[in-house]
This record gives sequence, C-alpha cells and structure tokens, in this order.
Amino acid sequence: MSEKSTPRLRDLFVCVATTAVLSLILTPVFSGSMSSKISNKPNLKKIAAGAIAYAGDYDDAFPLMANGSERNLGLSMPGGPETLYWPLILLPYVGGDRTVYQDPRRDDLNRIWSGPPLDRTTPGYIATANTFRNQNRFPCFGVNYVFLSPLTAPQGGGVFPDPGTSAGETHTFAQAKDPANTVFYCVTSRGWVPIDEEGNAMQDTSRGYYVVNPPGMWGLSKEESPYLLMYNGAPCSGDWCGDADPKSPGHQRRTGYFYRETILGGNNVAFLDGHVQFMTDLQLTAGTNYWNSVPNGTDNGGGAKIIDKSKYIWDLNDDYYGLY
Repeated sequence: MSEKSTPRLRDLFVCVATTAVLSLILTPVFSGSMSSKISNKPNLKKIAAGAIAYAGDYDDAFPLMANGSERNLGLSMPGGPETLYWPLILLPYVGGDRTVYQDPRRDDLNRIWSGPPLDRTTPGYIATANTFRNQNRFPCFGVNYVFLSPLTAPQGGGVFPDPGTSAGETHTFAQAKDPANTVFYCVTSRGWVPIDEEGNAMQDTSRGYYVVNPPGMWGLSKEESPYLLMYNGAPCSGDWCGDADPKSPGHQRRTGYFYRETILGGNNVAFLDGHVQFMTDLQLTAGTNYWNSVPNGTDNGGGAKIIDKSKYIWDLNDDYYGLY
C-alpha cells in the first residue's frame, strides 16, 4: 500500500464512520416523521375502487349495504342463513384484505380484523373479536347509505322478504348528478361508551360503523312516506348536530357518524368518482344549518336541516324522499 493511498483510506473510514453515526442519530427523527404521516387515505381509495369494480359486475349498481332478511341482521354466521353487510360483500373486490377496513391511525383493540370471521362453534371464538357479526358491522369506514343503498322496511313494522333476497335497495353510478362531489365512504365512529354512573363517556376509537348518517336527513318518519330508513326518529338529525356534551343525547352518544379526529380537525372522505380528500365537519355539512342547529329541537327530528341543496354533497340526484 502506497503512502498516498493511506490518507485516502483514512478519509474513507472517517466518512463511513460519520455516516453510520449520523444514521443512528437521525433514524428516530425520520421514523417519527414517517409515522406521523400514516394515513387512512389508501384504505379509502382501495374501498372506493373495490366498489367501482363491484359495479362493473352488477349493472353499475352500488354494493348493497346489507343483504338477507331483517331477522338475520347482526345475528347470522357462517354456515347458517347469512346476512352480508357491504364490508364482506366487497371483500373479494379488495383482494380479500380485511385489514383495509381498519383505520391505521386507530388500534384494533378487539382484534376484529386479525383473521377470517369465526362462529360460536370455532375453537378460539371470542364474541368481541373477529366474528362474522363484528366484521360486518364495525369497519372504520361507513357508506353514505341513505342515498346510495338504503336499508328500508315497510311503514308500521313488518319484515323483509325471505332469506336470500335483498333487504335493501341500491342505486347506480349512472344516477349520480355530480360524482366528484357526492360522498361515498368516510371514516366513522361506533359511538361513545360510558365511563361512570354520572353519564360521562369517552369515544370508542377502536371501532367504526358500517354506515354514516348524512346530515339533515332525519325526518323520514312522515306518514305519507311508504318506507322508513334503518335509523329513524332519534334526536339530532342523524347524529349531525351542534351538540358537544357527551352527557346529553346528542350525536356523540350515538352511532354511525363521521369520525372527526381532534388533532386533524377532520378526516378523509372518498367520493363517487373514486378520489379521496380531507374534509372537516364544516365542509361535510355544507348546505345545512349544522352549526346553528338545536340538538334536541323538534324541527326535522332535531339537529341539522338542509337549507341550500346546491351546496349539499350527500344526495345522489336531488331525491330527498319527499323530505325537501
């Protein structure tokens, strides 16, 4: 080895050593930066793309919110009369990946999406974990069911048709007047869970709900309407109201509403054309009196009311079931 090469090697060793030290120092910084950028946007994109692919196989129709008979809803299991909600209906169209239904920003505390659904006869069955019922009902993303695929029942009660037939109604992409500005799927919350006997509650962040209620559409109990939607008559206009007190019967004590992350001030939403963007409560309730609504008022069941249909982003084609 020449004397001239020795300094070069020495410089090379110093450079390598310096790089190694810097990598050790900066790795946590970059790791933290990466983790802070975890997003549920890919999940929503995959779900929306799956629904669009489903429509290609089923005459342009949106996936049914649920199939099967009413008496089986939430009770059926593999091997028996099955009621599939949209998450399991769409499963083949998202590559069989159940984890797409779990928001990566939220922990799957009950391991609902840890594996295929189990029934009561399967070893290892846990009622709160990866059961058929839970995987149907508790994805972290909900569909805009009222306008796209409502679950309806005859006025005055009654049951749906025989098992195996559709318990819902579904519309088509062709009916959409403005796909790029019509909500398809968004991040949802299961609701709030009590923490003491005084009525205090905390948000259940581990589970979502398979439907999201559109703001201002909670008045479908009118006698002249031949059908009732799945949820009907409760205060707060489908869980969209100005109520921020978990002790009162407002939207934060109910289920099926948009999950607004406090730090972010909103969350991602998928639209009918497949694009996903960040939205706040204010943006999602455009065209309503959300901020000035009375949580337990009598108008429209309490809560938000649609006051400007031109700004409203939930309806499919100006069909408001006779409410507006």
